[in-house]
Amino acid sequence: MGMGGINLNLGNKAAAKSIATGGPHYGSGDAIADANANNGFQFGMGPMGLGVNMDGDHSGDHGVDVAISVDNNVQAEADVSLDNDISIEIGQSVCVDETGRERSFGETWYCNGDPCIVSACTESNEIKNQKQECDPYPSAPIGYKVISEKADDCCYIHRVVKSDCDPEQCEHSAPVCEYFEDLNHVSKDSCCASYECLCNPTKCPSFGDAQCPPKYKRMVVDDHSCCPVKKCVRGGGALAHANSFSGASILLGDSMFKFEFGSGPHGHMNTDVNIKSDQDVSADAGVDSAVDIGIDTSKSGRGSDYISLATGKYMLLASNAAKATAVVGSEGICPGVTIIPDSQCPADKYFDGYTCVFAQDCPCIRDGVRRSTGSVWRENAGCENCICIGGEVKCTAEICEVNECPTGESLSYPVGSCCPVCEPARDCIDSNSVGREFGETWVCEDTCEECTCTSQGSQCQEMECAAQEVPSCGDNEMLVQKADTCCSSYECVCDKSSCASEPPTCEHEYEEVVATNPDECCPTYECVCKKEKCPLPVTCGAGEKLVSTECSECCTVYTCQKLGCTDESGTFHNIGDSWEHATDSCLICECKSDQNQICSAKQCAARTTHTCQDGKEPTAVFDVNGCCASYVCDFTCTGYSASARISTFDGTGFSRSCPCTHVLARDIFGLDFEISVNRKYCSGNAGSICTDSFNLNNKLSSSVLTLGSNMELYGNRNAFDISRVSSKVSIAFKKLGVVFEYDNSADVWEITVPAKFSGKTEGLCGMADADSANDLWMGGYCLAISKSDSVETFFNHWLVNPRDECFTDTLVGVDDSLVESRDFCNKIFRQTFSSCDVDTSEYLDTCARVTAGCDVPADGETIALSWPGCSALAAYATECSKSGTCQQWRSARLCAYSTCEVEGAAYSACGPDVARTCENFKTYNGVSVAFNSEGCFCGDDKVVVDGKCVDASECPVCLDESYIGRKVGEQWRVEADPCLVATCQPDGHVVQGQVCCPEAPECEEGEQLVTVTDEEECCAIYKCVPDDHETRCSSVTCPEVVRPVCLEVGETLVATASGSGGCCMTYTCECNTATCVDVSHTTCEEGEELVIVNSDGCCPTATCVCKPDSCPAYYVPLCSAGYVLSAVESGRCCVVYECVCDRSTCADSGIPTCSGGEIAEVTNAGSCCPIYECRCVPDRCAPVVQDCGSGYKRVKTSSANDCCEVYECLCDPVQCPAVSTTYCPTTPGFRLLKTEEKVRAPGQLECCPTQAEESCICDISSCSLAMPKCASYQRVHRTNPDGCCPEYECECDYASCETGEMSCPSNKHLAENVVNECCTTSMCVCNECKEPQPCKEGYKATDSKDECGCVDRVCEPEPMCYLDSVAHAPGSVWMEDVCNECSCSDIPNSLGEYESTCTITKCGTCSSGYTYVPVAGQCCGDCVPNVCHHSSKQYAVGQTWSPDGDSCKTCECMTDPHTNEVYTECFAPSCPEIDPSCTDIVSDGCCQKCATETKSSNGCAPTVDFSEHIEFEGCKSTEPIEMTMCHGSCTSGSIFSSETGSFQKQCTCCTAIETVTKTANLTCPDGSTKKHTYKVATQCACQSSQCAAP
Repeated sequence: MGMGGINLNLGNKAAAKSIATGGPHYGSGDAIADANANNGFQFGMGPMGLGVNMDGDHSGDHGVDVAISVDNNVQAEADVSLDNDISIEIGQSVCVDETGRERSFGETWYCNGDPCIVSACTESNEIKNQKQECDPYPSAPIGYKVISEKADDCCYIHRVVKSDCDPEQCEHSAPVCEYFEDLNHVSKDSCCASYECLCNPTKCPSFGDAQCPPKYKRMVVDDHSCCPVKKCVRGGGALAHANSFSGASILLGDSMFKFEFGSGPHGHMNTDVNIKSDQDVSADAGVDSAVDIGIDTSKSGRGSDYISLATGKYMLLASNAAKATAVVGSEGICPGVTIIPDSQCPADKYFDGYTCVFAQDCPCIRDGVRRSTGSVWRENAGCENCICIGGEVKCTAEICEVNECPTGESLSYPVGSCCPVCEPARDCIDSNSVGREFGETWVCEDTCEECTCTSQGSQCQEMECAAQEVPSCGDNEMLVQKADTCCSSYECVCDKSSCASEPPTCEHEYEEVVATNPDECCPTYECVCKKEKCPLPVTCGAGEKLVSTECSECCTVYTCQKLGCTDESGTFHNIGDSWEHATDSCLICECKSDQNQICSAKQCAARTTHTCQDGKEPTAVFDVNGCCASYVCDFTCTGYSASARISTFDGTGFSRSCPCTHVLARDIFGLDFEISVNRKYCSGNAGSICTDSFNLNNKLSSSVLTLGSNMELYGNRNAFDISRVSSKVSIAFKKLGVVFEYDNSADVWEITVPAKFSGKTEGLCGMADADSANDLWMGGYCLAISKSDSVETFFNHWLVNPRDECFTDTLVGVDDSLVESRDFCNKIFRQTFSSCDVDTSEYLDTCARVTAGCDVPADGETIALSWPGCSALAAYATECSKSGTCQQWRSARLCAYSTCEVEGAAYSACGPDVARTCENFKTYNGVSVAFNSEGCFCGDDKVVVDGKCVDASECPVCLDESYIGRKVGEQWRVEADPCLVATCQPDGHVVQGQVCCPEAPECEEGEQLVTVTDEEECCAIYKCVPDDHETRCSSVTCPEVVRPVCLEVGETLVATASGSGGCCMTYTCECNTATCVDVSHTTCEEGEELVIVNSDGCCPTATCVCKPDSCPAYYVPLCSAGYVLSAVESGRCCVVYECVCDRSTCADSGIPTCSGGEIAEVTNAGSCCPIYECRCVPDRCAPVVQDCGSGYKRVKTSSANDCCEVYECLCDPVQCPAVSTTYCPTTPGFRLLKTEEKVRAPGQLECCPTQAEESCICDISSCSLAMPKCASYQRVHRTNPDGCCPEYECECDYASCETGEMSCPSNKHLAENVVNECCTTSMCVCNECKEPQPCKEGYKATDSKDECGCVDRVCEPEPMCYLDSVAHAPGSVWMEDVCNECSCSDIPNSLGEYESTCTITKCGTCSSGYTYVPVAGQCCGDCVPNVCHHSSKQYAVGQTWSPDGDSCKTCECMTDPHTNEVYTECFAPSCPEIDPSCTDIVSDGCCQKCATETKSSNGCAPTVDFSEHIEFEGCKSTEPIEMTMCHGSCTSGSIFSSETGSFQKQCTCCTAIETVTKTANLTCPDGSTKKHTYKVATQCACQSSQCAAP
């Protein structure tokens, strides 16, 4: 046979002999195997049966014969030499797998037979499962394919090869590796590869560290294995002498014990072994031959790397070669015996607790009971027979009479019985221990056989494989060849590498990714909820509430939120807060107590409309938020006398003079308009100032207009509406409503801005907003009017040219001319305005300034209007009129007014301050008019239109497309389209109509129609001319004719033949009513009349014209105090008025200030202007002061007429404290100083007396100021910082000390050196030299000395492998012992070391009834019987019996204490002499006895078993203890039963029926004592027992 091993896997009644290269396989039943081998023998009996495995050269010198019989007897012979070192390894069964089978710590198996899940028995009785991940299936390019080869029991490896590759033709095929190995392949060409299994430690399970029994320690036994496991190991004593070592392993039971031996590699082994264990083992062997052990890797299927790994798995065994060779302790004591001081035994004996004995005489201590060697007893409910052999307990199962059954029957274990019985068989058992019914057929995949269950058992024959069809795979699938079954097959499996889906990243940590389609190839993932991971709700504090911030189907996330409201912009508000809505400023929101926000419209102040002073309706101006409206009239700013006096839009007046240009008014954004005034020096030398010009800038149309003082206009007039009446000119800014008026006769100007500019103006006229407080507006802020220099700053701020110089209104010079002018002006003022009480100083100064240098008129001389002083007189007259004194101050001799330029108007010095205009004529009767204005005025309720006084019906009510006013019923052609005619309606609307053109005329015979077109004409011009018109008139030259433009509605252009022969044309505008546009007549309202307008035109129309005199009940009520006139209803013509309460106009009666307990009440409820008085309400009185503080007394301060009683706490001098003295320390320097000033002590009341002030002062002049002299490393320190006279001493100045060294090299340390009483310095001092550590084995030491004289050692690896101090060359292979093959690596590792790796051969176990015995010179030993065989029956050691047919002879199964061999010894007893006096003699088949003696001697009764010291947990009884047992004969027999028709067994056994518990005193090795209880039998009786089967 070649190199390999023997594997037995046998069914019932089968024998096989096979050769294999794998590990041991287990079978059951009878087996016979034989092999010759010089190395590598393994024999084991596992739980599934028996297995034998051999590796080695079967042609060597050592012969091994193994015979396995049906009754599981195994015999082996070997000629070996053995010198061994024994350690005991225990692998405890700590786990129970999924089938109920016990597993030992470190054991691995496939979970439920699934080769992709490896189960491992770990610490704490836990089973951990590890799922194996397989490589994904690759994609093959065109011309290539993928072949899959089984890498291990779970996974395949995939290789991409050419399409024509046939793997069956390759030299090597892929081996099946272990689960902890990777199948490595090296491609030889595009098809074939070589393979080897390489260890991958990352696939190894983690076992942990389980606890070991006492005296055992956990350590890695096979630390060079791929997956090392820490076992419980206990060492023993040994006597060994050898030049080399052999190896053996002993496995007893189910991996319970393991003996490991070292072995030498080869050649000349002279071994002398003396082993002391549970039995004396001695061996002498001589091997005088050279044995060369090698490993042939060519047939093992393993590569060199794997062999190197495998051979190093058990390198640790070499270190065990010098350990004990038996189970006894290395301390010279028997197992389980407590060490007693000074208990020393000879080298060949061991202490048993009392004396020194040989190893084979050591007692057994089990469960606290001490038994001598050779003792036999039963355990495990009587199903195991145990024997004590040399300190070790060996137990075997009960020897059963029935161990096999005939055909058709099978073994069955009755309940409570240790032995089986034969029952009719109902099925077969396959190789996987699965029951099969008769006639059932199945496939045995292990042997590739098809089996059938018959009456003769399982009948199997080799399977025949059918031709396999290769399937066509779909998307996301790949084709694989399954070679792990008996017949190869093809299958489409999922190719996950082609799947595009990837697990998503979950948003929340309480979610996890799961596949929603686990049964499909390509998974679809989603994040699912793990509710157990949901965050717990938080605990909120006071003023907070728990709210959910994120609500989903999985988790609700909570947070604490303050009690309040969050508005629409995300701003938080406390309960009770109010705020303006973020998107609607007209809403005010409030946070209620229920955390709801309620929003309501902003409450605006009640406002009523009123008619403005000029009779116009006010304009609604909304606040900055656009919520509340105020009704505002137009604003007016005025100035006179060269703008020396200005009154702002809001009525603030000031005067300043300057020959420069100022901004009077403009809009604050500088986008609409700007008006400025330019002034200059007048004639003369008194510094008088006159108006030069005004600049008006319409910025909307970029037009500038200049108005000179001579009333001349310069610039672009298109953006302005200009009207001029006498000496007054009015200039209106188109589209803005701003109006500038100037009267050069009085040098007075006026600027009016509409209400829409409220709060939007700036300049010398201030901000127009009805608030005079901000009139001095500086463009970004305003000045306080009350400050003396504010007007000066304000006036200079609005200079157009900041470099101009301005001066105040005081006269800059006082010369004779100015004095003369002043006197004359004063005279005129006194004579003309004697009845006016207005102060004349301002106007007098203005008059004197503007007339200085002019000729003073003589008395009686006429003063013309051109005299500069007339402007000041006119301004003063206006102010007098406003104050209520209006007089006709002008005359033919004093500033006579020029002729009124308005037709129908007359001059008046006391005319209405509000003129009747087209804008206010409807509401004029409701306007408050004062007759204090000077000028030209229309009478008879007429208004000025186009320089004439006309009826109000002539007022324009419409604006055309050019913003030109149009009267009611007026028609005009639309400028952009001559075919459109616009008509002004009474309601101010403009309607347009299309012109209807006449049809072309029909010409007479001999005429042709000629059409004359004109772009400015809507309708074409037609003319009939003779047919020969062109030829006849070709020589006629017509004069140039200008066609008229027909502007009036209804006019058309008419052509008339003229000239020689009618060859020329003349054109005229003629009415053509056919082109008039029909206008529907509107219904006239009250006060209107239907009137025909444009009666003298081409197209007269009827329209409604307002006649105010015809309005019904035309009455304006007279309003009382607090009421204002308001138009409540306004039509197109008529207006209805009523008086409306406006409390802002009430006289300020004032709300009185009431005393305590009183409230102000209105006494005239229902009136517009309220009147208040105080009323006493006692409930509103403040609480009366009851108690006063220290030093005060309670005094009533109210009078009898007061509403409330009032008490006050007043200072009480009686309670003032006594006068205190001032404390002053007695230490040097302090003294008490008194002053004459009287002061009150701190904390005393104001009514307490004062006393002379005293103070304790420090008089430094009385102190001694001597300073101590300190060393250089000291400084002066004051010791009494709180004292008066300073005291000093010297203290250490650590800052001046030198620190020295701060760090040292590794061979030195810092030490302090005291320099002086304050300073220490650090210095480096050599460390104490340490003995250098010796280099580990295989390293060479190189020593040197450092500066401190210490040895510095460097260890470097040598180019050799070292194992147990023996050097081996790189690449060499040797046998460390017969079971341990080692090799040295070819190349060093990263540390430069050459590593040794060893591999140990594992041996099997022995079956029940056999004991493993080492065989010298072999790796694995033999299984020898440990029971006696007699007459085809088995008997345990110590068991006695009588041979069949010989009741006189007694046999006993015994063991040789020296060789541990089991043998049977039979003997016949010597019969005792019979008492001659005995009358009743009986015979027991061997000897005669007296009957009375037999009854007494054979009775079941307690007897003393032994008397010994007992041990428990290391403690020993102080006295010998007598242990009792039940002993004696009991009746048994077989009785025929008529019911069953057979004999029934009746058996009784001698059994303890009463016991007592006794207590023994135990002494422990540390001197302490403890008590131990045990039981002894006090009464025995024969009781029935189950009898064995016949």
